[in-house]
Amino acid sequence: MSSWWQKATKNDISKFAQSEQNISGPAVDNLISVAKDMYGRGAPIERNDWGFNGNHYSHPNMHQIISLAPGSPMAISLAVWGIRALNVYKNTQLVSEYPTLLQGIQDTIHQADPQPAVPDAPTIKQKPQAVDVKIVEHAGAGSYRNKEEFKIPVLSWPRGKVAQAIKRAIRTKMETMNDRFFSMQYNQYSQRDEWPVYKAISQSKAKLDHYEIDTKFLGEVSTILQADGYDVSAMQMGGEDAGAGEVAEEQGKPMFEGAILNGQRTELKLNFPRSRNLMTYVNAVKALPYNMRQYDRGSYTWTVFGPTSDWVTQFADVLSDEFNVQKLLEIAAQLKANPAAAQPDSSLKSLEATNITGEGRHMQVAIKSTRDRAANEQLKEMIRYIFPVYDENGMRNYNRNVYRWEFNGKLSQYKTLIRVANIHGFDTSILSAVVDEISQLTGFVNDKVPGELDGFQQDGKNDTEKFNQALDVYKFPLYDKQKEGVQFLYSNQSAILGDETGAGKTIQMVGAADQRMKQSGGRTLIITLNATQLQWMKEIEKFTGDKDISADPSDGKKWTVLNYYAFSDPHKNDAGLPRRDELVQTIIDQNNFQVLILDESHTVKNESKRTENIAKIAENIPFKWGATATVIANKAIDAYRQAQILNHPLGDVSKGRFKRDFAGMVPEGYGGAYVPGTPEQQREAASHLRKQLVQTGFYLKRTKKDMNPDMPNHTVEEVPVELDTRKLSNAVGRRMKSYKDRELPISQLIAERTEVASAKVPFTLDLAKNVLTQGKKVIVFTCFIDSAEKLVAGLEKIVAGRDVGGGTVVGVYGNRDTASNVENFKNPNGDAKALVLSILKGGTGLDLPNIVDDVIINDFSWTPKDKEQSEGRAFRISSTNDVNTRYVIGTNSVDQDMYDYVKEKTEIARLIQDLENKENELVMQGADVSQLLKERAELEQRSAKLDNKPVTGIAGKALDRQAKGMSILKTGIGVNWYTDFKISSLQ
Repeated sequence: MSSWWQKATKNDISKFAQSEQNISGPAVDNLISVAKDMYGRGAPIERNDWGFNGNHYSHPNMHQIISLAPGSPMAISLAVWGIRALNVYKNTQLVSEYPTLLQGIQDTIHQADPQPAVPDAPTIKQKPQAVDVKIVEHAGAGSYRNKEEFKIPVLSWPRGKVAQAIKRAIRTKMETMNDRFFSMQYNQYSQRDEWPVYKAISQSKAKLDHYEIDTKFLGEVSTILQADGYDVSAMQMGGEDAGAGEVAEEQGKPMFEGAILNGQRTELKLNFPRSRNLMTYVNAVKALPYNMRQYDRGSYTWTVFGPTSDWVTQFADVLSDEFNVQKLLEIAAQLKANPAAAQPDSSLKSLEATNITGEGRHMQVAIKSTRDRAANEQLKEMIRYIFPVYDENGMRNYNRNVYRWEFNGKLSQYKTLIRVANIHGFDTSILSAVVDEISQLTGFVNDKVPGELDGFQQDGKNDTEKFNQALDVYKFPLYDKQKEGVQFLYSNQSAILGDETGAGKTIQMVGAADQRMKQSGGRTLIITLNATQLQWMKEIEKFTGDKDISADPSDGKKWTVLNYYAFSDPHKNDAGLPRRDELVQTIIDQNNFQVLILDESHTVKNESKRTENIAKIAENIPFKWGATATVIANKAIDAYRQAQILNHPLGDVSKGRFKRDFAGMVPEGYGGAYVPGTPEQQREAASHLRKQLVQTGFYLKRTKKDMNPDMPNHTVEEVPVELDTRKLSNAVGRRMKSYKDRELPISQLIAERTEVASAKVPFTLDLAKNVLTQGKKVIVFTCFIDSAEKLVAGLEKIVAGRDVGGGTVVGVYGNRDTASNVENFKNPNGDAKALVLSILKGGTGLDLPNIVDDVIINDFSWTPKDKEQSEGRAFRISSTNDVNTRYVIGTNSVDQDMYDYVKEKTEIARLIQDLENKENELVMQGADVSQLLKERAELEQRSAKLDNKPVTGIAGKALDRQAKGMSILKTGIGVNWYTDFKISSLQ
């Protein structure tokens, strides 16, 4: 600001800075034009094309300026803010524009001054006239802590020589003060600890040349200014004139009127008049814990929550030297006669929430930042992912002018915020009251409250006993933990049930959907794997007794069960359903589905036409639930599409942020590409994702033992066999000749794996024969078509023999009719005696409890996930018999190394899962999980060493371990190596 202007006019720009008086004209149009041009350049990327920096680019005031059309009036306060913002760029982008812009705004504001005109101003290029005496003026009490406001002309803050000298003097004093408030703190921009000079002196955000200074530092500031020629008499008086408007009456002390007791929430409102002792009174209130006090900058009012009679009496004593405190003493007596409700827990962190619906903007609730850095970081994280759309017209915005977060959301979002805030130790009583208040307003979206058992409530609380009684009508009883799972689904519009394989996810889903339809009407759409479509239909009828089930949505049945294939194939499928586009449109047009269930929901983890179609139909279905024991099938990014389709707030986070925050990925270059970060980054990001899913109540995972501690035994045995290596080597050689890329190491490994599986068939058949001759059924798993065909042929001979007495063998692999074959085997009166299952087609979704006591694994997948899935087909939550699983292992082949590998990988996965269970418990307590992440890192290092261990092939031949293409992932769940290679012999 040029000194001639400050000296010449009494009513300078700062007089209007907080007024709503408007100005207009060419200078204002020029300001709007320059701001729009700068905004259009975007945030800085190259030195020759700078736009606004991040703060100015996203600031609400800047958005307001660029929204104005030429000729529009602009509030002087907004024009002052704009000029000060553009001043930052006067030596870079606005070298020529800024002087003219500044001169024009000065002149325009001056013309709005009702005082006599000042002398003509020189052009901006002229050297400013010298100021004989620079006078510091006291402008009243500051707005924060023990601060006073002063007008200090031509200080050139913050980079001028005088400004720098003031900063040095303040830092020097802070070093000797031993005051926690003024201790060094971490600066995230400079990435180092610095003295908080801003706490001692800060520039006014709305007034030019105005500064707020903590009274502890007035001596240092005034000394520097006086040495530079300032008249600092007003500052040396310590601003004592600030309280001159309120003095003691000659006839007695004035009555303290600023106290109101709100009986409904037991709040004491305090509004202090101007006084020399103001900070004494404020500090008396600040002595209370954070969650017992709140300051409203709009009304300059303090609120004390749950005040006691003793505290009010003591506070009255503090004011009694200056005021008549009779009214406060009456309030103290009233509280003593009728004690307030219990005070807030002082160990909790306060959330200062305010209803801001009356401020003329679309925002509804505000939460003020605190002085606790850790609490602020927790608050920021909670808000960022529950209200993911960030701008002043979206779900959330940070108002830097008043240091508060502002929100616009639905009831479910606010209730989720309250839930997570409680976990992190915040006092949410004020926020809850504010949310209850705004929920009564017209236009507020009162959607379903997460966790609320609507239709099963007593006095506004969930009546779980009544709900559980409603579940007792089904054909067979549920375990208590399964009932909790049904409650979890029923009470949430968006949820994933991640129970362990065999824990009964299907019946929990069916029970929740049935209860939801009874309460809310409508139909249920279930999308599952091809192999389990018929099984779902059978389970619905068996569990509920309901036969109103169809595989065609146009039938209008209560239950519609489709498979994922129906949304992938553009042509008619085997079920005779219409083309996928017609199928999708039929479901959308009917618009009467209340529940959508995605079985094995990780199936929609990738972008595809199938996923796109399912996302379309999900949009208008209120309740969307997923079922999967592996929500993260391979990588953390797998959860993103599931969150989008199932309508979790994380689905509204940008994909780039999701990759950074939850997948541990980092941007590479300017092309928007992301690459995996360090193992530590990925580990922390995955933990961050698990925390978000669990704390928001979106994800629930339990084991079979959690459900039923009295489950029977499941034993796993190893059956070592020695193979004929000469025959095996010849067979591998013949197979290699049929491969197009026989030079690749992966070809050698696949060929050997395939031939080892076939070579083990006779040993597997011997084991199966012992089971079948005892009159029992048997299940045999394999990975390859060749071995599957040999197993079926061999079992058919055994079953047809005299020792078994006839029967059939069911094979589920390749293109066989999966559903009907399995149902034949499951039928106790059926003639199917043996079942040969492909790991890929039969390892997921099939439910075979109490059908067999014996499972034989002829050859196995290399991942803990597939091992768990195959072993879990017969050992289910409803199992009543012991189950024995036996692995046939070729000891003198690649088989032994691979079994040792998968066995140790399984153990590592189990240990990681145990850590995750502990982690979930800790995050629900808001506790630190860093130690668990260290233990997880050690397990992952152990896993990495295992990956690098050599693989021994036929006759001790070493195979390229990198060829197998598999790894233990950060979730502890492996990936099937063969899914990355298109080999015809694989299923």
